[in-house]
Amino acid sequence: MSHGPKRIKIGMSLLFLALFLMSCSKPLEKTPLDDKQINQRAGVSMSAEQEAYPVGTDQITVLLKNKSVEDYYYGKAFSLEKEVDDQWFVVPFEEDVAFIEIAILLESGEETTESIDLSLFKGKLAAGKYRVLKEIAGETLTAEFLIEDN
Repeated sequence: MSHGPKRIKIGMSLLFLALFLMSCSKPLEKTPLDDKQINQRAGVSMSAEQEAYPVGTDQITVLLKNKSVEDYYYGKAFSLEKEVDDQWFVVPFEEDVAFIEIAILLESGEETTESIDLSLFKGKLAAGKYRVLKEIAGETLTAEFLIEDN
């Protein structure tokens, strides 16, 4: 009695299962930006309201400051990156995330806050160092913060 065809079926099933599981857990992509491409708008900055937040936090607030003599526009869109081994990686959004396309004025000398919805990203954010990225007047600003275990 030969067990060859049965073993081939089991082997093929395990192979397909492994390929399926690998496709479901894509590794994070490295950021396309380098340090020379961020936080270059003179007089304009963005920072997290708090230095650290507990695991499970759904919302954070960032503070935008314009200490320049120019007025600048920005939008609602943002992205998130996580630092792993001194390198930044893009945190993927859930499926079908979209942002309204509007222009928000950040006047000279003005400070304002923006709410960042962390529930828009895949899975619960694990403990670690993160940064929010927003584009203001064609430049990328970042605000770093920590997610800490309770």
